[in-house]
Amino acid sequence: AGDSKAAGDEEPAAQVQVPVKTRVEFTCNKCGARTERFVSTQGLKKGTVFVQCGECEAWHQLVDNLELIVEYDLKAEREAEQRKSEDST
Repeated sequence: AGDSKAAGDEEPAAQVQVPVKTRVEFTCNKCGARTERFVSTQGLKKGTVFVQCGECEAWHQLVDNLELIVEYDLKAEREAEQRKSEDST
């Protein structure tokens, strides 16, 4: 009445994948502080990565390989609309 297992009947060891991190250092364009962060290497290569300034806590976009973020220049858009309305009057 044993707990012995036949050879080859062993359960496979669990494989834990540790995410690989890359060190990035950047200068905040709002306060000028230098900040160091560790981010996912896969995110840098294939994803969208934001990091937070260590000084003023502003968020900065490092990469957007997924093209999730669309930036609009609302001031330019408003000026174009104003010119249209002025031209039509």
